[in-house]
Amino acid sequence: MTEGYAGPEVCRQCHAAIADSYRSVAMAQSFSRPSPGTVIEDYTRASTLHHEASGYTYEMRREGGRFFQRRYERYSAGRRKRVFDREVTFIIGSGRHTRTYLHLDANGELTQLPVSWYPQEGRWGMSPGYDRRDQPDFFRPVTYRCLFCHNAYPDVPRGADSAISVALYPRELPSGIDCQRCHGPGRRHVDLARRPEATLEEVRGSVVNPARLPPARQMDICMQCHLEATSAGAWEALVAFGRGVFSFRPGEDLAAYRRHFDFRPGVAFPPGAAPADRFEIAHQAYRLRQAACFRQSAGRMTCTTCHDPHRRPERPGEFFMSKCLSCHEREECGPGHEAAARGTGEGCTDCHMPKRRTDDVVLVTMTDHLIRRRHPPREARLAPRREAAEAYRGPIAFCAPEDVPPGNEKDLYLGVASLMDDVDRRTGERLLEKAVAALRPMTPEPYFQLGLSLLSGGRLREAVRHLERAASLDSRNPRILLSLGNALGRAGRPEEALARYDAALAAWPGYSEAHTNAGNVLVQSGRLPEALERYRTAIALRADNAEAHSNLGAVLFRIGRAEQAEAELREALRINPAHAEAASNLARVLLARSGVEEAVETLREGESRNPRHVGILSRLAWILATSARDTVRDGRRALTLAERAARLTARRDPRVLDALAAALAETGRTAEAAREAGAARRLALASGQADLAKAIEGRRGVYERGHPYRE
Repeated sequence: MTEGYAGPEVCRQCHAAIADSYRSVAMAQSFSRPSPGTVIEDYTRASTLHHEASGYTYEMRREGGRFFQRRYERYSAGRRKRVFDREVTFIIGSGRHTRTYLHLDANGELTQLPVSWYPQEGRWGMSPGYDRRDQPDFFRPVTYRCLFCHNAYPDVPRGADSAISVALYPRELPSGIDCQRCHGPGRRHVDLARRPEATLEEVRGSVVNPARLPPARQMDICMQCHLEATSAGAWEALVAFGRGVFSFRPGEDLAAYRRHFDFRPGVAFPPGAAPADRFEIAHQAYRLRQAACFRQSAGRMTCTTCHDPHRRPERPGEFFMSKCLSCHEREECGPGHEAAARGTGEGCTDCHMPKRRTDDVVLVTMTDHLIRRRHPPREARLAPRREAAEAYRGPIAFCAPEDVPPGNEKDLYLGVASLMDDVDRRTGERLLEKAVAALRPMTPEPYFQLGLSLLSGGRLREAVRHLERAASLDSRNPRILLSLGNALGRAGRPEEALARYDAALAAWPGYSEAHTNAGNVLVQSGRLPEALERYRTAIALRADNAEAHSNLGAVLFRIGRAEQAEAELREALRINPAHAEAASNLARVLLARSGVEEAVETLREGESRNPRHVGILSRLAWILATSARDTVRDGRRALTLAERAARLTARRDPRVLDALAAALAETGRTAEAAREAGAARRLALASGQADLAKAIEGRRGVYERGHPYRE
């Protein structure tokens, strides 16, 4: 068990009535293993879901006592291709609003499955955040922050639960939120209760009784999970630097454990990203704190003023109306409030806390805790919604005054949050560079986040410096070490990069990505046999590592083993059909082995999933412009693709301009083709690609004679 915690079943030995009633509460059912006895989903009549945006079809399957989700695509003839299965290991959710499914692999990594069950709708739907073309399929990691709000604390070693580390879980996880989440670690309490010599005061004092806490600390216990300003990004909250995700204990100040952020008031949101009157699935405390009832209570009102966390009320309407009437009078109900006056229906909450469809989980309706006289009409509250089409990018601010740290620490936290998900990168880098220089913090989080941002922006020397500082402060953090290896590799320091990857593997021997990235560095250094060994080790650790399969296939093709290369590249695309490099490299192999038609089909599929991938665009444009087969050539399409690639590269890539020239010539614009070929030749010479420059010069001569080029 986690340090200081007792087994959850032990509480019932002394508190049987409360433990039994608590089993009916959604919190107790928030996390579980799948079981035939708890099935509420439809696995028979409507267990297939086609997701139009990504083109994937999902099939939810039950085989005896095991449960699976399967993803596949279809050939034009209707046959399935790229079939991929994932078993359900755990279920998140009590099943009252939604159930989402997780998979725990042999290395301890927990990932989310793409399809959820929505009981209110009685159907399957895409999991929250998945209804978009580039959805993460089976590979969205479940971080410690994610699990924090959905289950009791897992048995993770103390100090290993950093918010910036790889989240690794034991095979056995708790089943639901237990008593200790609100009452604190209970092992000492249990030990004292079993000692005859222990006094009643000692026994009671060894565990938290929320009823004896000040109202603000009572609220903090609930708000550790029920306060979320928005689900729009990981920037919404930061665990205090240097603390573990599972370090919060009931009775402490929540703001000392976690800082919350929100959209900055008055900013303009992208269409659909943040409605003016946002209502999200974890908005209970966020909306309640805006309510006049709460604000005018002078701190006396808490969540438990209306909710009994130990049991579900038998008659919710009467129960909650009695809470309202403890402050208000029935006579306050005017005309049209007869149902509330009679105590029928849901009473007061029908009008003042109605059900409303959430903006982030669009197949769910929840109670709006913004208590007010008037809400939008029912049709507007429950109208169908679509998930936001794009992530929010713009300024953010601390959510509440208590979230603002003192002095320069304010810039430190706001800087890190602004860099999360690139929500406000320019502001984040400016604030964080200034705060790090002034404060020289002794925790790794600021250096790590700043290093990642600088690395993404190409400021390699500074990125290495900050990531090295992060590694010095947390030398056993595999994610920091991997990122430092990536920065060193990009900075042209391969041996140091390999040393950092090996340090990451020493911290976590199952780190498949570290072997993959080490293989990439070895390829760049020309050490192909060593790279092959690294890729194979990465695949042995995690068979669904699409990147390792793709890169292994590319190297195998380079050394003349085309058949094996094709198998690896096809496997990469079976695992991840959106893997751009795998599609591009498979097309190369197919051109060499079996002809042009399947290569074109592969590239077209790759382009549909990766419309901004320059390699796919230019390769497909080249084939469509230069193929000797009339059935393959398509000059207009080639020109469209090549022009897009030229824009994406700001006309600085000689191969892209070479493809553009070929496409122009195929559409009869040979004079323009010759000019583009000349520009491509100059770029190739400037970058030291003499052979490419010579080949382009030969093609330019063809264009100058008024002819298209043919392969």
